Amino acid sequence: MIAFDKAAGAALLALHAGEPVHLAGTLTPKVWTPANGEPRLVLDMVAHACLTTYAVQRQRKAAADVPSKANMRTLEPLDDGRPWE
Repeated sequence: MIAFDKAAGAALLALHAGEPVHLAGTLTPKVWTPANGEPRLVLDMVAHACLTTYAVQRQRKAAADVPSKANMRTLEPLDDGRPWE
């Protein structure tokens, strides 16, 4: 895994073994031949973006904290109808 974006690299480094992750980037299949001579398939990925379950939970919490339109109606309107001078 290669990550050039600092945020994607930091997210990857913060992961623990077995944690799910979603990556966006370019994937290149290659063949690697070890010393014993049996070729193996290798996938190289350059990650441009990384989405973890922690980030999704954080985004959902932030979205839940934003007042909905129903809650906005209870707030006093800021526009008094007069033009700015």
